[in-house]
Amino acid sequence: MIIKLWALNGVSAYSKDPFNVFDAVLVVISLADLLLVFVEIDINLRTIKVFRSLRLLRMFKLAKRSENLLTLFQAIKETLKDVAYFMLLLVICIFIFALVGMEWFAYTVRLHNINDSIGIPPHESCSTCPQPGVSPRLNFDDIINSLMTVTCIIINEDWNLVLYTFVYNQTSVAGKYYAYSYILFVVLIGNFLLLQTFLALLIGNF
Repeated sequence: MIIKLWALNGVSAYSKDPFNVFDAVLVVISLADLLLVFVEIDINLRTIKVFRSLRLLRMFKLAKRSENLLTLFQAIKETLKDVAYFMLLLVICIFIFALVGMEWFAYTVRLHNINDSIGIPPHESCSTCPQPGVSPRLNFDDIINSLMTVTCIIINEDWNLVLYTFVYNQTSVAGKYYAYSYILFVVLIGNFLLLQTFLALLIGNF
């Protein structure tokens, strides 16, 4: 780094290249890490050592010498612009699905054990007494769990277990139809429409 600073006649010319700035940051972090180890300061600085792995990103410098890599990086850059708007739409849809799930299914399913899929029978719980048991791992009891459950359904991760748990343990016929309709709608809109659109955006720019 010092030799390059001397060759470019100062910091101003050196800092014009983003890769030079990136190299300088890595050098400063590495020197700070070595200094702290040398003086034997008793402090957990593993985070600083993690930044050393960023040196692998120097391989992107090869793109300057390869026309094919430049074309690939340009396509990725154009794709990211389209994906940014799509991700905003996806987040909004997941949030709406999560709110609907909370409205319909929050605290409606309670299990004897978190590993079970069959809930507590209706006569063991009531709307006026404290609800016994535990919630399923994937549930709609609060906004965080609801967002996680919707995301799992969209990416087809244990969606069938969510369907079985929330359909089987509904106490009314209407509740079962709500569960069927809700999860089917999330799978159709979230997986078959949104995720397929995402793949189309990726393929379209390559």
